[in-house]
Amino acid sequence: MPNSCCVKSITQLKSGLIVGVGLHNRLWTRPSLFSRWTSMIRNSGSVTAITAGPNQSIIGIGMNRRLYKRRNLRAHWTGPLANSGNVIDIKYGSDGYLYGIGTDKRIYKKTTKALTSAWRILPHHNCCVLSISVC
Repeated sequence: MPNSCCVKSITQLKSGLIVGVGLHNRLWTRPSLFSRWTSMIRNSGSVTAITAGPNQSIIGIGMNRRLYKRRNLRAHWTGPLANSGNVIDIKYGSDGYLYGIGTDKRIYKKTTKALTSAWRILPHHNCCVLSISVC
């Protein structure tokens, strides 16, 4: 994609706005897939990966591999959240559950739709995963 450099994690909010984690672990936005990264979000802290959560919230993985939450793009991070575990990537599935990749490179799923619920490892053929995209 033109002008797609340089982010390491992206998500799209329901509004259509694309949010990315830049190489220095700060949040950037772009209005559409074909536009440029235009705005670095002030005080966006340091995260390694993000996913769009319910109600325009953003869930991120902090430098300590724990989960943090922003109520919206302009809010501050809260957390680390209870039962964050140690994850390297996360995405919400269309089923409303949060999926994650553990530091053991296996896929996990939250046991309930609450962010503070425990992680459960998914069975069968579950090894050596570095990133996740969930439909």
